Amino acid sequence: MDLYNWKILSLSLILFLSILVGLTAYALKKIPSRLTGIFNSFAGGTFLAIALLHLLPEGVEKLQEFKVLPLGFLIALIGYFFILFIDKIAFSDHHLVTHGNQHVDLGVHNHQPGIDEEETRLKHVISTRDRVVCHLGSGCGENCGSVCEELRKPFLDKCNKWHTSYVSSVLLIIALSLHGILEGFAIGLQENSKDLMNLTIAVTIHKVPEILALCISLGDMTQKHAFASVSLLIMASPIGIVMGMLVMKYISTFMIGVLLSFTTGTFLYISASEIVVEEFAISKNKWAKFSSLMLGATAITLMLFLEEHE
Repeated sequence: MDLYNWKILSLSLILFLSILVGLTAYALKKIPSRLTGIFNSFAGGTFLAIALLHLLPEGVEKLQEFKVLPLGFLIALIGYFFILFIDKIAFSDHHLVTHGNQHVDLGVHNHQPGIDEEETRLKHVISTRDRVVCHLGSGCGENCGSVCEELRKPFLDKCNKWHTSYVSSVLLIIALSLHGILEGFAIGLQENSKDLMNLTIAVTIHKVPEILALCISLGDMTQKHAFASVSLLIMASPIGIVMGMLVMKYISTFMIGVLLSFTTGTFLYISASEIVVEEFAISKNKWAKFSSLMLGATAITLMLFLEEHE
């Protein structure tokens, strides 16, 4: 089977499994957070290994004719800053309000005692996915009032303004979808079937907790909003694959190196600055998550090792 057909197979696999996970999550309504955390950690390990052991070396190799600067590493750094800007600056939902020396998280919607409350607070600040869930889930403004009442009137008005619209959640879903497009783009740029399938497995595993969390949060939304939100997230990676396939036909080896290095930066951000920080923000299930993270990185390393020695 030629590379084009492998990419079509990859696209179909990601699309089919994403839809299957979405339907399963929507039917079950509740998935243990421990399970999604372990899945997410495994995906983080695979992304980190793919970025450092595959995408970056390949990108640097294609850019080796440029001798003035370590161009591949520089472009990877630019890619990292780009996704950081998208995730935390451009599409920030402004839920952290600073008042003097007081910092209050306006996104807390669960008031469970002890470690669960700490986890909710930390993850809402750190995780784009969790902020989407808080916005789209039921009771978004209901429990937030007790937090908002701690602030003065101007800040309370600001909180209510955000909670009465879907603007913030739409921006956050766009940010998540951009992640998916860039992940798919990296798949579309691959030049051999084995690297392609390694990347496909990693992206698919990463999409599982994202889609699970989003689908579970949509129970009380209108069908139109629920369908649009999930469809955008599910279609993001397939769209990225198609974009990568189209671009690859018309650009030079040098430009492929630039794009691979750029996607390295986005993979590093998603793994090291998003998944790892989000999952290890508190100590709950830390050993299981760490083992899963290491297992994901080890699996990709072994696949690359076996590929080199065939």
